[in-house]
Amino acid sequence: MTTVLVCDDDDDHRALLRATLEASGHTVFEARNGEEALELTLKGVDVLLLDLQMPGMSGLDTLRLLRRRGDTTPTLVMTAFSAIDSAIEATTLGASHYLTKPFPMDQLDGLLTRVIADERHINYQQTVHGGALMTFADIALGWIAAEALGHTRCVTTQLAIQLVSRPRL
Repeated sequence: MTTVLVCDDDDDHRALLRATLEASGHTVFEARNGEEALELTLKGVDVLLLDLQMPGMSGLDTLRLLRRRGDTTPTLVMTAFSAIDSAIEATTLGASHYLTKPFPMDQLDGLLTRVIADERHINYQQTVHGGALMTFADIALGWIAAEALGHTRCVTTQLAIQLVSRPRL
């Protein structure tokens, strides 16, 4: 099953997430702060659930450092203090989803399943299409182009929408 790292400074919320995820068959690791999360991700996890508001290193700083070192672990950010600026920055850094606490625990397993399926599709596309990050019709966006565009799923998704909606010449 999926290995999930839960990074949250709130002990009760972290325990609730652990219990929910383990009941669904996931293996769960816990981190109380960004520093612990950075260390645990080196062991390899399938998904990171990352709180944005933590003492010391914030979730955004943690995500920024993960991406800087080349870690593309699918990340779902969580916050009790929803703000457009942090949502945009998290998405720009490659966060898959932005969850506002409290969120329905019964929907978490389905969300993780979709995130993992999306990641596997991206990996499949890389393998099948000679390293392409995304393909549409006869157009392929490679990793080099994605890096030039900011290497985020947000950018590639926006590019895909533009390609689909643009009339064929």
